[in-house]
Amino acid sequence: PQGGAILKQVLSDVYDIKDVNLTTDDIPADLGLIIVNGPRKEFTEAELFRIDQFLMKGKSAIFFLDSYNEINMGQQNMFGRQPMVLPIRTGLEPLLASYGIHLNKNIVLDTSCAKAPVGGAVRDIYYVPIIRKSGFNKDVSITKYLKGAAFIKASSVDVDRKKIEALKLERHDLVKSSDESWQMADQVNFNPFLMSP
Repeated sequence: PQGGAILKQVLSDVYDIKDVNLTTDDIPADLGLIIVNGPRKEFTEAELFRIDQFLMKGKSAIFFLDSYNEINMGQQNMFGRQPMVLPIRTGLEPLLASYGIHLNKNIVLDTSCAKAPVGGAVRDIYYVPIIRKSGFNKDVSITKYLKGAAFIKASSVDVDRKKIEALKLERHDLVKSSDESWQMADQVNFNPFLMSP
């Protein structure tokens, strides 16, 4: 919740930010961009229709989507406080697929990652890939000047190049993990003791 507030605060220095309630309102025609930030529930058909209509008018969207939700089980879990990790279903999947985008149900792990003290020793936290300068697309202004970034529990994205070409859309890969990355899928567990390259 704090991340969304911080994003809104930073962007409001440069942009006019408006909240849109898709359950009751159409997206205002004067908006040039919508941000879908971390949804946890499934969108209704009416909400998806409103987003699709906005995009079909040539407007832009940024989707910050998670593949999984961590649910803290507290003492109910036999492993103590280890959270349960469940896939998130937003209903956006068919809409994004119609534009050639597929968010995979996986977590990207990388040997180029953050390190943190765990259990009395410093361990690699593979689910926090550190993207170095060479992992950013230098031909696109949004990533051109970045020197590094951490991506926490990020999923991979597949792109249907034929669909994008057929729709006459532009495609730019912004960020790539290192050549020593791999994926965790199906049973996702963020316990660093259970991960190895």
